Amino acid sequence: MWTSEYRQGNELDIPAQLLRLKMHLGALGVEPVVGRGFTCENGKNIFIGHHWTCGNDLTILDAAKVTIGDYCMIGPKVLITTIDHPESPRQRRSRTTIAKPVTIGDDVWLGAGVMVLPGVKIGNNVIVKPGAVVDKDVADNSVVAGNPARKIGEVVDDVATRKEEEAAKEKAAKMAKVETAAELAERMIRQHQQQEDAARAKAEAEKQAKAAAKIQAKEKPAAKGRAKAVKGKKRVKA
Repeated sequence: MWTSEYRQGNELDIPAQLLRLKMHLGALGVEPVVGRGFTCENGKNIFIGHHWTCGNDLTILDAAKVTIGDYCMIGPKVLITTIDHPESPRQRRSRTTIAKPVTIGDDVWLGAGVMVLPGVKIGNNVIVKPGAVVDKDVADNSVVAGNPARKIGEVVDDVATRKEEEAAKEKAAKMAKVETAAELAERMIRQHQQQEDAARAKAEAEKQAKAAAKIQAKEKPAAKGRAKAVKGKKRVKA
């Protein structure tokens, strides 16, 4: 229903159309460009990265999860489907459906009319030529074409930022571990200092208590003597 509303919406009101997509998709990254006629089965199973561009009449049948990476380009009339059916006619008569997730990496270009079939994983920096039917996994930096799609070439990965970003992520993860260990060590030191301070305060309190007890012990006989002397004076006077 919502895809019908989307297709019937005002294509000139791009913010409203993108908001509708963000409301119904599992995820939609920053700066998407979406052509007319987008259709999907559920929406909540579709997770799209940043800087996504797709042409008109994209269809995604997302009975299972569909993941699309960053900087992907999808041509017009592309079909991405997670829905498969058994070969058994008995099972097909009962309308049995099998759902297999599809994963598409970063910097992937799917040409016009491409079909991506259930369970397929497409790596990073891949070009799928127009009209190809992808029924098997595709390795990084590959160019594939045909039905079924087969590798016909390679693409040089000239995106230096990809390796830099991966290195930065690894460094950040290591730094996070180091910081966590440092924080733990600092917390243990603080706890140890607090325990030592508490022990010193307790010892000082006990010391002062003993000193006060000694003073009281010395003053008690003198106080008794003074009390007797005062009592004797009273008797003499009387």
